[in-house]
Amino acid sequence: MKINTDLDNLVQIRENTLILLEKHSESALEIPTGFKNSLLWNAAHSCVTMQLLVYHFSGLPMHVSQKWVDMYRKGTFAQQKENIAIPELKTLINSTVNQLHLDLKTDMFLTYKSYTTSFGITLNSAEEAISFNNIHEGLHLGYMMAMIKKT
Repeated sequence: MKINTDLDNLVQIRENTLILLEKHSESALEIPTGFKNSLLWNAAHSCVTMQLLVYHFSGLPMHVSQKWVDMYRKGTFAQQKENIAIPELKTLINSTVNQLHLDLKTDMFLTYKSYTTSFGITLNSAEEAISFNNIHEGLHLGYMMAMIKKT
């Protein structure tokens, strides 16, 4: 089933993100020359975007705070002094994927408000949102990898 593959891919993307954060935690807040955001921002933005794409547009409560949404949604940029700790982010990276897995098992995603992404892709279901989210998170993981090579 495709959703299982998409979830497996999301788990792997998140594991790779965690590895980068752990190896480079001392520079996670720095914005390298030529980039608009930090490692921390890219990871937090990925977490928030998944919640918006999958839960918000399904009319369900998100598993991140509104503060996180306000700080890391599309159109935001890294703050000089981020208010979150890397351990908190690491916890959310894991817990939001685990919660998604549980919620999919209980058939919570019954409705979806169609949304057209900045990529020009229209999402019509939570399943489509999960699949697209992997593209989005892969892009931000790529940014993170490029930042590390730059430093």
